[in-house]
Amino acid sequence: MRLLFVLVFLLGFVSCGEDNKSSSSSMSNDNKSTWTKSQKKECKDDYMDAYQDLSDIEYYSLEVAYDVYNTSFEELVSCFCDLAEKKHPSYNDFYDLNDYEYWKIEDESLNLLTKDNSKINNWSTKMKKLCNKSMLMAGKKFYSRNFNKSKINCFCEGLEKEFSSYLDYCKAIEDGYITEKELGEIIKANCLP
Repeated sequence: MRLLFVLVFLLGFVSCGEDNKSSSSSMSNDNKSTWTKSQKKECKDDYMDAYQDLSDIEYYSLEVAYDVYNTSFEELVSCFCDLAEKKHPSYNDFYDLNDYEYWKIEDESLNLLTKDNSKINNWSTKMKKLCNKSMLMAGKKFYSRNFNKSKINCFCEGLEKEFSSYLDYCKAIEDGYITEKELGEIIKANCLP
């Protein structure tokens, strides 16, 4: 679950307050939120607590995302909890979500925040920058290596052909859907003569 939080942060954030104001006003009376102030605070506190448990590599990856998308963790937390409240007017229903349902809210909050519509073979400039900066940062910070920028760029271009976003690539790694061998094949197919 902890890495799910990281994946949420790997994309940038713009204030989603305006989107939430318009969507909140369109909420029907049948879907009126029953969240209390303390439940809203609990949502934010739980989300922030997960941030404290991140490994160094996860933490620095988030810092790269904040830089690329010119935002902060606090903006993400607020947007996520606002969206969770909108989608699940009963806090107990939200609290009982399985990982997949929770991930869907995180994914939607990312789309609201970033307004990034990257797709396979069509990543946004910021998504490409996130991939390149994240890979270069990981090489320097965690492997004490200066990776070749052109090879990193080539690798990110290969990922773009296979994944709808850098986030999807990270999720595939986390869930074990892509192996080191498959990563090697992406590099070989796209970056080696």
